[in-house]
Amino acid sequence: MKKILVFVTALFWITACEQEEILNNSGKEQEASTKSIIGKWNWIRTDGGLAFHIHETPKTTGKEITLEFKANNQFRKYVNGVLESQGTYSLSSRTCIHTHEEKQVISIPSEMDMMIESMDANNLQLSDENFDGLGSQYQRK
Repeated sequence: MKKILVFVTALFWITACEQEEILNNSGKEQEASTKSIIGKWNWIRTDGGLAFHIHETPKTTGKEITLEFKANNQFRKYVNGVLESQGTYSLSSRTCIHTHEEKQVISIPSEMDMMIESMDANNLQLSDENFDGLGSQYQRK
């Protein structure tokens, strides 16, 4: 009986992994990621730099930063409520230099490319994809 239970459990996990791979390799992943980034994101903090010496927040800098991504690929960056930059963004995949995993990158002509390190419904973690680079956290507005 134990062998059957182990076999059924293993079969379930193998099937679940295969289904996840199929979903992740379809063109729908790009579409879903585009939809999830759409909206306004408030800057929470930035950390990193050489020897991890940079630790900035809105309180320490006096800057309230909001990133806005629209469904029509338009981007806006506000600093203290004032529009600082705008343009068109695009999403692509690139291999991360830290984890060697494929991750999405946001490209904006007026800004440095930003790698999406992680994202869920309310949190966005971006990096500038340098070994001594910066990572910034945002929260959905």
